Amino acid sequence: MSKELCGVILSAGLGKRLRPITLTTPKPLLPVLDVPLLSIAAEKLSRQGAASIHCNAFHLKKQIKRYIESTDLEITLHEEAELLGTGGGIGNMKHDLKGCREVLLHNGDIVSNIDYEEAIEVHRSRNALMTMILLRSGPPLNVCCSRGGEVTGIGPENDLTDCEERLGYSGMAVLSPEALEFFPCGTKANLVDIMNRMIEKRRGGIVYYTPPKEREALWIDIGTPRNYLNVHKSIITEKKRFDPLLKPPPLGIFTDRGAEVDPGARWSGFVSLQRDSRVERDTFIENCIVMEGAVVKRGSSYKDSIITRDAVIDTGRSDL
Repeated sequence: MSKELCGVILSAGLGKRLRPITLTTPKPLLPVLDVPLLSIAAEKLSRQGAASIHCNAFHLKKQIKRYIESTDLEITLHEEAELLGTGGGIGNMKHDLKGCREVLLHNGDIVSNIDYEEAIEVHRSRNALMTMILLRSGPPLNVCCSRGGEVTGIGPENDLTDCEERLGYSGMAVLSPEALEFFPCGTKANLVDIMNRMIEKRRGGIVYYTPPKEREALWIDIGTPRNYLNVHKSIITEKKRFDPLLKPPPLGIFTDRGAEVDPGARWSGFVSLQRDSRVERDTFIENCIVMEGAVVKRGSSYKDSIITRDAVIDTGRSDL
């Protein structure tokens, strides 16, 4: 019997940069329009051929477990008693991944239209331990690469010397089962340290794939309030199609189930109203997300903001 592809969604982080939103909602369950990030990643991995999908969880993991159980998503949840880091999280799953042909890694906080097919072809043709999907702009350019398609080092940009090219990691990669031996089980581990060890132990062990320049590669890391707002702007205003699940609305406003806008309210730019949110009369909102259950009270005015039940996050602030 031929081995099958497996998918891994890495989503055990604390979501510190998105606080206070993530104090009560785990980042994997943050919706883009009306689709949680976890569902976006899981559906994508399924479309790419993953026969089984695994996900790790730590922060507010009971919410994530309840969500998976309430949907038809076929996800095996790996709960962490302590935060193991990205490398440790993969190591904690490796017992269930050893029978896979390849493992498709996907960070839980990215949204992208980049597919895995050509990266899988590169991976198999190079007999690599790992194939990273890299970008020329967007992520930090902290991956040192050779013109021959090999990754030669990973780390802070200032520490990378003699690079033929610096590229950025998309948070997507293809992993061979043999690479799992580098991942410790049950202990904290840093993915960058593990990858640098792979490079040291096996020349050409890590290779890379970049989407052709002529293609429009859409990619965003939903790690900050500003980026969370920006992905909505890209979809609602610019009509960009990051994923088949994220269909741009015909107008500049998206309204989820149970959301209400008083006829006496005014809005401009784009607005995303999450489930059971409410915008009262004599209000003005521009380029805003109104989170689930939040209320924009009469007389209020907000711009470039994320409005929650308990707080308003102004993404125009310089510290975000």
